[in-house]
Amino acid sequence: MKRKVVKHGPSSLIISLPSKWVKRHNVKGGDELDVLEKQNSLEITTKALPKDLSVTIDITGLDRTSILVYLQGMYRKGYDEINVHFKNQKTKHFRKKKEVQVLSVIQNVITRFIGVEIVKQTKDFVQIRQISEDSKKDFAVLMKRTGMLIIEAFEEFERCLKDKDDDTYPVEHHHMIVTKFINYCMRLISKGAVKDTSDALTLYQIFAVLDKIMDLLKEAERDKARYNISFPKESVEIVSDVTEAMRVFHKFFFSKDLKLAYDLESRRDKIKQKIYAMKSDPKVLSIMVLFREIPEFLQVLVECRLRLDGEY
Repeated sequence: MKRKVVKHGPSSLIISLPSKWVKRHNVKGGDELDVLEKQNSLEITTKALPKDLSVTIDITGLDRTSILVYLQGMYRKGYDEINVHFKNQKTKHFRKKKEVQVLSVIQNVITRFIGVEIVKQTKDFVQIRQISEDSKKDFAVLMKRTGMLIIEAFEEFERCLKDKDDDTYPVEHHHMIVTKFINYCMRLISKGAVKDTSDALTLYQIFAVLDKIMDLLKEAERDKARYNISFPKESVEIVSDVTEAMRVFHKFFFSKDLKLAYDLESRRDKIKQKIYAMKSDPKVLSIMVLFREIPEFLQVLVECRLRLDGEY
């Protein structure tokens, strides 16, 4: 849309705000708006998003994972109320090769969210509502804590390999906690925790990639347990290398030290060469392929961090 500039007084220029935007955000005369200069554009934002954002979805016919992804997406987008309709009482769980109760799937998904609960439930309907205020001021702290939790998850997996510990609970537990933090940080971004639009989009991408990295770790742990795999020394070393790369990235993100970016690229190449040189059991190699992907994702994250204008 275009707006005509109107001269007001000797030196002031004025443009009008779009009426639909004004009504949607309940902007009134005398309110303060944030104005951010970005090269040849101005970004105007309100201090608060519209309250009680609500959405209604129908998950009929979806499998368990698709239901999880759909609800997670609505939570991350910042909806205060999610009304969920469904006609089928059961849904397919492809990994477990069985049918599960839809209500159980929804109840399980809610454990991945912070600040919301099921407030109404029938045989074919669930209403999820926010029950506590989102804490946007804590975003920076939550972001740093999320990174530390991811490192701890990798360290736990590494410890299990070195100690030949078959306990799968620690990694699963870490994955659940990290997922809650990632979901909440992405929700806060949608709710306006990051004022700069470009930074907000980049940080959202960063959390999406971190979520994928944690999924790869969880998949590796599940495959290890499923096939009762004993990792040879060379594989344990690769896991240790990837874990150290995660630590280096964490330092790079919060320091933006370009020497660490160089270090990460060097590590990515060495990890790749080690995996290419492996001559192990195919099942071990299949897990190492998962770890091969992680340095590639770190390369994407380095580029994202370099794009950020703000200090984090």
